[in-house]
Amino acid sequence: MIEVVYPKSHPENSFAILAKMYIEAMRDLGLEVVEADIEGWSGRPAGSSVLIPFLYKEGRVASSLRGKAGGMDLADSDGISRMAVDIINSAAIFLAVPSQNNKFVYVKSGVRIPVHVWYPYVDPSWASAKPNCDEEFRRGGGLHILYFLLHSGRRKGLDLLAEALKELERMGVNYTLLLRSPSVPSELAGRNVVHVGRWLDKECLKALYLSADVVALPSRGGGFELNAFEALALGVPVVAPRFGPWTEYIPPRLFFQLTAQVAGMERVYEGNPIHVGQGPRVDPKDFAAKLAAAPQIAGEVRRERGWLLERFSKESLKRSIYQTLLLLKAVEE
Repeated sequence: MIEVVYPKSHPENSFAILAKMYIEAMRDLGLEVVEADIEGWSGRPAGSSVLIPFLYKEGRVASSLRGKAGGMDLADSDGISRMAVDIINSAAIFLAVPSQNNKFVYVKSGVRIPVHVWYPYVDPSWASAKPNCDEEFRRGGGLHILYFLLHSGRRKGLDLLAEALKELERMGVNYTLLLRSPSVPSELAGRNVVHVGRWLDKECLKALYLSADVVALPSRGGGFELNAFEALALGVPVVAPRFGPWTEYIPPRLFFQLTAQVAGMERVYEGNPIHVGQGPRVDPKDFAAKLAAAPQIAGEVRRERGWLLERFSKESLKRSIYQTLLLLKAVEE
């Protein structure tokens, strides 16, 4: 029996979304899975427990464990703090992360326990059927740019996007920004914005992606950035920095067309007790140029969906989880 402990009461949380993927894959493997909400959890592992995220509440939940547990977490920058590394090494049996980039960061930072990559996946049905959604997101003409900002404006590169939009205006590019965010930040005020403030079900989220000509990902950091991954699975171009975990799912043949030059590396957060490293500062001019050119390669992006769906499939995730649990069983025996 495996107990998966995650933010169950917050289904919109990115860790809850990942946990649901992992739970589904575990059950497909024939495993008995018990779900528990990490909020108010007792800290007493039941059989083989997996905490998602392992460093929840700055590691306080993991520090209070009565026994050891498996865990899943991510790296928002290229460095993890000594405090976080010590908690992982003392309280975790294994750590799962959503990208090879993240594995490198944790190992480089000093994690000595086994670190395994559990890639998220996109179900093929997501990329094939027409969305069943009555809402229309595409309004007016021009280049439609989709940007997600649910939290963490600096990490998500809000300031860099604002600079790139100014560059598009200097280039004479007519654009509409599709903004999926709780509110419109001051950095984007006065621009041509279609604000999508409510939480979308899967069908309308798919329709939102398909309303865009390109998805903007100017992020300084992130463990995987699921929105860009989902967009590519639907055949929608994405423009991201030429460094970071997202480069693992950019189709190799289109790598230089879908990534923008990095102007430098800088701190992702100030004062974060866990993610203490740096991330890429994308060059706004090159980023704007790549956004403007994205519609020209849309057909090529659609033709590359097969590569992504095969490489990042549920079957691949199931194999990764199975290998992790086999090693865990061998250690316990």
